[in-house]
Amino acid sequence: MEYPRLENPQKSPFSVMRVRFQDCDPFRHLNNARYAEYFFEARDDHLRDFYGFDLHAVTETEKKGWVVAQMETAFLKPALQNERIRIVTRLKDLGESLIGVEGLMLDEGGRELKSVMHVRFVFIDLARGRPARHGPDLMSFLSAVRYDAEDIVPVFSERTAELRKQVRDGRYLSPTVGVSVAAEVGAA
Repeated sequence: MEYPRLENPQKSPFSVMRVRFQDCDPFRHLNNARYAEYFFEARDDHLRDFYGFDLHAVTETEKKGWVVAQMETAFLKPALQNERIRIVTRLKDLGESLIGVEGLMLDEGGRELKSVMHVRFVFIDLARGRPARHGPDLMSFLSAVRYDAEDIVPVFSERTAELRKQVRDGRYLSPTVGVSVAAEVGAA
């Protein structure tokens, strides 16, 4: 499979989504179980829209894919029914058969951090059911899109505290953090 070759890719893309009625609890809060779905859908959109990378094509052509090995979520502020939210995703860790993705959920304007999610994925050979190494072309692509900021600390609670400070300082107000594709979940 041929992977996209990117010059100066956006390493911290975001999109805007609307919190849907069917995803909320009786208090009109996004149900905790739905946060992962919103993050995963946004990441899939970001890979396709910003990088021209189709996760499903990798699975079909190479018979390999990523599975979740570990997930941590901080629920900081509720995302409310019908609210437009900004989701930022980025590749923060990269290894021979592992990747780590960070997701941030903010209000649409980037003023309030609602949730942070860290997910570790293992690359699996589907026929063998065993971990597989990323090939050289795939590693080259992943390295090109890796968010390599020095401010990422490995301890989740410390990283969450740092992100809260960055939001308070206005870091996510700037459109240079990502380019909105204004995608809406469920929109035609």
